[in-house]
Amino acid sequence: MVSTRVAIYTRVSTRAQADEDRLGLATQEEAIAQVCSARDYTIVARYSDTASGATADRHGLASMLEDATKGSFEQIVVYKYDRLARSTMLDGFIRYQLKNASVGVISATEAQANPEDPIATLTTDVLAAVSQFERSLIAQRMSAARALKRSRGGYDSGRPAYGQRASGKTLVMNEDESAVIELMRELRSAGKSYGAIAQALDARQVAPRHAKSWNRATICQILNRFVERQMA
Repeated sequence: MVSTRVAIYTRVSTRAQADEDRLGLATQEEAIAQVCSARDYTIVARYSDTASGATADRHGLASMLEDATKGSFEQIVVYKYDRLARSTMLDGFIRYQLKNASVGVISATEAQANPEDPIATLTTDVLAAVSQFERSLIAQRMSAARALKRSRGGYDSGRPAYGQRASGKTLVMNEDESAVIELMRELRSAGKSYGAIAQALDARQVAPRHAKSWNRATICQILNRFVERQMA
């Protein structure tokens, strides 16, 4: 009997969680490894991110999706489904991409829903919607707090976009990052794909802000935000 080829995907939101949290990367991987061993799965790849589950701007996720299209594995095993995504829309998009590559998703700690069972499907959708509603309330409260601080003369709108930095109470240009954006735009104007731009930056040893290497999702996000700022 041929063993099922699987990939492991783990994620935490912060560096502190990666090091200490009970659902840290090592804890997640250990639990997944036990399930894979019990089911006689063969682990052929491992992907990991320290990033919010509400964003697609994750190097590990991008690599996983790219390798999935190559037929490198048959299933993705996660500690919990929310490690894959914490946004209903993003979760749906990721699963759609994986389904097109004939790759399924397995949770090491949650019951596997039968896709043909309408009750299981409804339950999954309702739980995801409730979770997203809770996150929206938190985000709304944080947004109100930031608006209050801005009204009192301070800057507190989260991490500045690539190409900008906070200076006291205002946002100013980050000269080094702005130069990188100009290079991205030049390469894009020359017909280069987002993936090719990422490779070109890595080849020139241009380091991204919070990762070891560039990926096409990050390039696309930075260029789109740059255009939005120019139009504002």
